[in-house]
Amino acid sequence: MRAIAAMDKTRAIGKNDQLPWPAIKEDFAWFKEFTKDQQLIVGRVTFQTLPILKNRHINVLSRLNSDLDLIDYGITANKENGIWVNNYNNIATHFSSKEDVLENIPNGIIAGGAKIYELFLPEITEFYITHVNGSYYGDTFMPPFEYYFNSTEIIKEFVGGHKVVKYFKSY
Repeated sequence: MRAIAAMDKTRAIGKNDQLPWPAIKEDFAWFKEFTKDQQLIVGRVTFQTLPILKNRHINVLSRLNSDLDLIDYGITANKENGIWVNNYNNIATHFSSKEDVLENIPNGIIAGGAKIYELFLPEITEFYITHVNGSYYGDTFMPPFEYYFNSTEIIKEFVGGHKVVKYFKSY
């Protein structure tokens, strides 16, 4: 399983359900390139803040009725009667556990937020982190993840000192 994220020097990844730093066009282009034609796994709040992402299948992990459910949204979604449903046929696909998610979406890309990263960290084999050059006020932070990986590689560098680092497990 792979994951993608961006964090600043203080590990901030969000502020008021948005990115804490000004838009980095090169990083957004990288995100779009990396996730195109892929299945994304995100939390509900992350899903609600994403722009419309064409050519991706977005699976949303949310706590509804105190249960952890993965609801299959397709590309876009709406909310009816307090339940998130698929726009195409109003039927939601629920996954009952993390293991069920792993079995049904083995090549998914974890794309936020902090609780989703933390939940899937043991299963992530490649983590692509954009290190935003700077410190910004945030209210959501990346959980510690570095100890899960024993290798790193800088794969992209952007204007302004931002860089994408691939963390991976090499055996």
